[in-house]
Amino acid sequence: MYNLIASRKNNLAKAAAEQLISARKSSLLAQFGCEENEAHRMEKVLNFQEVTYINDSKATTVNATFFSLNRLKGDIIWLVGGINRSANFHELLPLVREKVKAIICIGNCNDEVISVFGSVVDITIETATMGEAVQIAKQLSVKKDTVLLSPGSSAFDLYEDYVARGDAFVKAVRAI
Repeated sequence: MYNLIASRKNNLAKAAAEQLISARKSSLLAQFGCEENEAHRMEKVLNFQEVTYINDSKATTVNATFFSLNRLKGDIIWLVGGINRSANFHELLPLVREKVKAIICIGNCNDEVISVFGSVVDITIETATMGEAVQIAKQLSVKKDTVLLSPGSSAFDLYEDYVARGDAFVKAVRAI
C-alpha cells in the first residue's frame, strides 16, 4: 500500500514539474516575442557545409540577443549592429567571451561594438552591406559553427525595419 501511494505521489510530482518547465519555456518565448521557427526570430535559414545560418533580426534589444546567444552551443560568428538606442552591450560580455569567435559589424554602432568587444574577441570586422557580412562569415566559418544575425539594435540605419534586414540576410545566405 505504501509503495502505491509513494508511486502516485512521485507521478504527480513529475507531472507538476513537467508542467512548470513547459510553462517557463512558454513564458520565456512570449517574453522575447518568439515562437520556435518564427520568421526573423532564431529562424534557421540554411545549413551549408555543416555551418548553420540563423536569422535573428527581430532581436533588436540586448536582452533579446542575450537570449539568442545563450540558446546556442558551439562557436558563433555574430553579425551585430544597427542604430544603438542606449543599449548596454556590456551585458553581453560573459556570453561573448564564452561563445563568440568572430564579430562582424554592420550598421551605425560599429565603433561601439568594437570598443566593447574588440579586446574579448580575436576577430572583429566592419562591413558596409549584408552581402559582404555573410561572405566574410562564410570565409571565417568551419564545420559546426553558427553564423548568427542577432543585431541587438534597431535596423533603421540601413533598412526600413528588422524584417527588411532579416530578408537581406536570408537572401545573402541563400546566394552562397
